Amino acid sequence: MLGPEIYHRDALSLGAAASLSASCYIEAHDTAALEAVAESSSRIDSGGVIASVALDVKWLRNDAVDELIEVLRGISRPVALTLGGQFNPTDAHTTSIPNLRRIYRECGHVGLWRVDVLVGFDAMVHGALFAGIGNSGTLRHLVPPDEKPRFGGGGGRPAVYIPKLMQYFSLDTLTDRWTQVGGLICDCPVCEGRAPTWMAELSEGMRAAAADHNLWCWLRLWEELDEGSSAERASRLADRIVAAVEAHTEESERVGALGAFKPSPTLATMAKLAALTPEAARTPAP
Repeated sequence: MLGPEIYHRDALSLGAAASLSASCYIEAHDTAALEAVAESSSRIDSGGVIASVALDVKWLRNDAVDELIEVLRGISRPVALTLGGQFNPTDAHTTSIPNLRRIYRECGHVGLWRVDVLVGFDAMVHGALFAGIGNSGTLRHLVPPDEKPRFGGGGGRPAVYIPKLMQYFSLDTLTDRWTQVGGLICDCPVCEGRAPTWMAELSEGMRAAAADHNLWCWLRLWEELDEGSSAERASRLADRIVAAVEAHTEESERVGALGAFKPSPTLATMAKLAALTPEAARTPAP
């Protein structure tokens, strides 16, 4: 039987930049499971191994995060947090983003795994070690093992990232809402000055085109953010987030349907944090 030490050594010897340890799905307040995963990762002798911690997003509530931070700080190797929940897990609780920022600040060796671009870039400008952004909905979060995946009604077509709105929308949703007025133009090398809804007309290669478009948008945004000090990067992202929330209202007015475009709860939370003073924005509400 292939043991974890052999697995990690083989993966690293074959050129992997790093190897992830195993983790069960850790329900909120299940301290015993959390400590067991932390202890298991600490027993691995191989260098280049990242401790994987897959946990329910309820750990980011104020009644659980102190306990989480205490255990994470005791892990001696880099930590990859993967959040569990339906859709975008951080949408479930307004404390998710401020408490994630607190984790980055107080632990210092924690990154995020399987997240969307908004949460991933917020992590990077607020001190996370890394962020692994998934290029499909199933790779941007974990579904709790006792639940069936729920879907957002996209009709099976992929979601595309709209930079001005800083949010994903299914091609079906965009096609419906932009039918009468035309869509927002994208100048990425995939769209070449067209609205991303052009992909909905493809009989083949739709998912590949959407993935390439999303990647180009992320890279361009990161190029804009990845300059200057951490504070300057965080400030630029905050400005983009506030503008994106306003753009949802503007786009709804443009298509003539109030509320047609709504910022996600996570985007709205980040905009509210951006309106606070820098010191208040770093400190989660009690």
